[in-house]
Amino acid sequence: MLPGAPRFYSVLPPPRAAVACQEAVRGEGPGFRWEAAPGLAPVARRFAAEVGGILEEARRWTGLPPDERPVDLVWVATRADLARALGEEEVPAWFAAVAVPRERHLIIATEIAGTGDRLRTTLRHELMHLAMADMGPGPYERLPAWFHEGCAEVFAGDVYLGGQGVSLAWRALLGDLESLADYEQGFGRESFRAAVGYALGQAFVARLRRVYGQRIVPALLARIASGETLDQALIAETGLSEVTHELKLRQELASPLALLSDFYPQLFLGVALLLVFAFPFVWLRRRRRRRELEERWGRQEQQDRRAQEEAARSGPQEVGGDEPEPLDWWRPQP
Repeated sequence: MLPGAPRFYSVLPPPRAAVACQEAVRGEGPGFRWEAAPGLAPVARRFAAEVGGILEEARRWTGLPPDERPVDLVWVATRADLARALGEEEVPAWFAAVAVPRERHLIIATEIAGTGDRLRTTLRHELMHLAMADMGPGPYERLPAWFHEGCAEVFAGDVYLGGQGVSLAWRALLGDLESLADYEQGFGRESFRAAVGYALGQAFVARLRRVYGQRIVPALLARIASGETLDQALIAETGLSEVTHELKLRQELASPLALLSDFYPQLFLGVALLLVFAFPFVWLRRRRRRRELEERWGRQEQQDRRAQEEAARSGPQEVGGDEPEPLDWWRPQP
């Protein structure tokens, strides 16, 4: 599962101490500091070599002047540790990590975020939030939640909560797709609703980059950093308002091509599941058929053997009929 957090976490005070023990391991890298409990220190050290590079790549992606203050990266183990670091009794079940852009903090729970590529994707997602926060707290907090989460999703390279089975295409076709305005302030605490919001934000930002090129997001962020709203920046850079872009996105999502692209993966999944569930029955049928053939071959072999034994016991058989005449007609006559 990838990371995510409702928008109000962007204005929280600094997180409480996440690693409340004297044995906490600490380190630093280019542009960041990290802290972890002893058991998580190997993970923290392994990814320390990548965090600085990801942060630098994210800043190239945004095009914003970097904030020189270091990012504080805190490694915790469980969702309960994550809630404790945020000063909350609990956090939604779909949380894996939380960025607090105003304070340049990132807390990541490894037991939820996973390891390897999943953990790396989580880091990319959250570090994009911190790179976008280089514009300053005021402009960043004016961004709609769906937009900065959409940017983080596109940069991370994966759709958050994709396992929820959200189909934007079918929802758009049926007229059951929420508006972007529903995710202006946050995504709530319910997993499926959050999944729709993340998928919608990702689709909007991905479409912008596809239609207008990779430089559209830096251009928008530069205008927003100077005081414009997202809607004003979109009109200035594309000539179309946020509402018009959303309408065009919905039209694309409800198109036959989008429906087919959404249908084929589900079709292949259905075929794969059918094969998996049908395999035991096919295997049993083939096994039964093989056993029947072997039994038939065994009976035929026994019949042939009995016939041979009876023939051997009865001795040589005389064949009736006239004997052929000697072939001496070819000899010369006296």
